[in-house]
Amino acid sequence: MLNQRPSGYEGKNESNKAPKPPSKFLWGMEAIFIFLSILTVIALSIVLYISASNNKKAQEAANIFNSSTNYNQKADDSQLVAKNEPAVVRIATAYCPNFNLKLDSAVENFSGGCSAGYGSGFIVSPEGYIATNGHVVKSSVGEVLSTSIDLGNLPIIKSYLSFLNKAGLISKSTESDFYNKAASGDKDALAAIKGSLSDSALEKTEVKENSADSVYAVQLSDEVVSFDLGNIKNFGFNDNVIKARLVDINYDPYENVSKEGFNGSDVAILKLDRGTNYPFNRLGSLLNVTQGSKLTVLGFPGSAENELVSKNQSLPTTTQGTVSSIRNANGTNNKLIQTDVSIAKGNSGGPAYNSDGEVVGLATYITSDGSLGASKINYMRDIQDIKDLLIKNGIKVPSESTGNQKLWEQGLSKFNSAYYTSALSDFQKIKQEYPQNRLVDNFIARAQDAKSKGKEATDPSLYLIIIGFSILFIFVPTLILFFTIRHHHNRRDKHSKYVNAKITSPLELNQAPIDNQPIIQKNQQQPRNISVDMLSNAKHPPKN
Repeated sequence: MLNQRPSGYEGKNESNKAPKPPSKFLWGMEAIFIFLSILTVIALSIVLYISASNNKKAQEAANIFNSSTNYNQKADDSQLVAKNEPAVVRIATAYCPNFNLKLDSAVENFSGGCSAGYGSGFIVSPEGYIATNGHVVKSSVGEVLSTSIDLGNLPIIKSYLSFLNKAGLISKSTESDFYNKAASGDKDALAAIKGSLSDSALEKTEVKENSADSVYAVQLSDEVVSFDLGNIKNFGFNDNVIKARLVDINYDPYENVSKEGFNGSDVAILKLDRGTNYPFNRLGSLLNVTQGSKLTVLGFPGSAENELVSKNQSLPTTTQGTVSSIRNANGTNNKLIQTDVSIAKGNSGGPAYNSDGEVVGLATYITSDGSLGASKINYMRDIQDIKDLLIKNGIKVPSESTGNQKLWEQGLSKFNSAYYTSALSDFQKIKQEYPQNRLVDNFIARAQDAKSKGKEATDPSLYLIIIGFSILFIFVPTLILFFTIRHHHNRRDKHSKYVNAKITSPLELNQAPIDNQPIIQKNQQQPRNISVDMLSNAKHPPKN
């Protein structure tokens, strides 16, 4: 055989075939890889640059939120108020009890009289539970009689004069004379009748309430809740002024405090008759409140409603001060917070917040020794008294923001970080879902103004989107190209090794690989390569 591999070689060495050489477009792919790598670096550099520049921009723009303040503590205060103010409510109470008065042998029954008063409170759960003072929702008989006399309630005036006569405090003729003057609208006579309520002779009068027909109106927005003097229990309820019911109370107006001390607290819980997903305040604890701690109070003091301001709007007022002392209530284990925070009539039941924005107390008492120039000392009821009443009635309140409250806080946070577009989206949702929010329109206007002036900072979520697209459309394809090029390089290396090995291979010498060489037996000649010329000169053996 001429220049032929030994038999059996071909089948056993298919794996030694030369690898397929790399494609000619390899260099083009490498160029694309370099281009995409550079593009990725540029894109991420732009994102980081925008982020850095907007951090400064956001810091400057955030000052809009607290433009009236010059230091961080006040900035925090304004945010605390904005976060909690929508849950602060004004409460109007018409308390109409049926009761008896007894002094010695004199007994008189009273019905049809009502007290009318305002107070403050705050929503503690999305379901519409409201915390307030007990004296905001329940009045003493003295207050009922006083209001009835002011309103010229003749049946109550007649019963009261009859009681004074039975008790031997006025004569029958005086009773008749005062009644006739009151019926004619004589103001002096009405003032004299009302003044007798403080007569020391009545101090020992026993009071027994038989029942009470009370109406509670809760003002959620800035729309004023007011009494109809013609029908004191008519409040004209609507979406902004909602009726509520009394859930429970820890307060006795007749035996609440005496020389021996308190026999209870002064707290109550109301429940709005309709609606859900209300904003609410979170409840804190006195554990982290100490002497000197800062307090912020929100409420509706009556003195703020005067001839200087519009009668068509009612807004909560904020006052601040510190904890003067934390005292034990006389006669009980309850705590009282002594404070220099200004508390006025109408503030009762309003929340007092710690620096974390949690309610730690309720504005409740104002005391004075009556001496000239003596300063008033204010006290707050411990929020634990409300917590105990909630637990007693199986009412659970959230410890974290949820629903509309969470959305409101989220919008405020974005606004404060100058992410006005995103904040506007949250504020618009709040306006749609809870239009009673007194602050939302103002924040919408401020956000739109800041946005129009180019003070918008880029939302961090946008950076994540850009980076995500960079990874998806640039980095991932770049990785694919990288591994593709690596695969081609491997093929090229294998091809080069094969070519180099072939030059020195026994196959180039027309020999089989060593493992396929025939075994040379002893005394056996190796085959020789015979040329054509040699064959032509060879002698043939003779034919037989």
